[in-house]
Amino acid sequence: MKIRISLFVLLIIFTFSSITFAALITDVGVNVTESAGIWTYEYTVENSLSSNETVWSFSVDIAADVFNILSPSNWYVWQWGDTGTVEWNSDYHLYYAYDIWPGCSLSGFSFQSNYGPGNLGYKIEGWDIDNDDYGSTNTGTTSAPVPEPSTMILLGSLATGLFGMAGLRKRFKR
Repeated sequence: MKIRISLFVLLIIFTFSSITFAALITDVGVNVTESAGIWTYEYTVENSLSSNETVWSFSVDIAADVFNILSPSNWYVWQWGDTGTVEWNSDYHLYYAYDIWPGCSLSGFSFQSNYGPGNLGYKIEGWDIDNDDYGSTNTGTTSAPVPEPSTMILLGSLATGLFGMAGLRKRFKR
């Protein structure tokens, strides 16, 4: 009797553990460059293949002046008043033809600001394909890569070594 109950419980656990629930699974990459005190932020949004929703909206919260905002083709962009939030939406008049589908990524979300690299919050909204309705919302933060001190020391000692070798080479050639 105990063996039957144990097998039954294991069967139920196995059955429910293999069910995959539809969810928005995304990743956001950012590239930040600086020129003459102006920072350019370029984002790529990736929708996981195991996601069951398309991405129709992407926004970034930045508490600074933002200008030269660019968007991918067939995506609209606007800035929310004085908050610094920049939001991009796909062309909803064509349903979800220009959304980011599962297994795909889209780049071309960019803006410039006088705000240097830091942690910026983002929000991604999905569209539930199966139910033809609003789906999940993902939030998170992105940060620009900043070289850690040990990397800078390594690069500095490499440069010093190269210049030292060049100096020794010149000295022994004489």
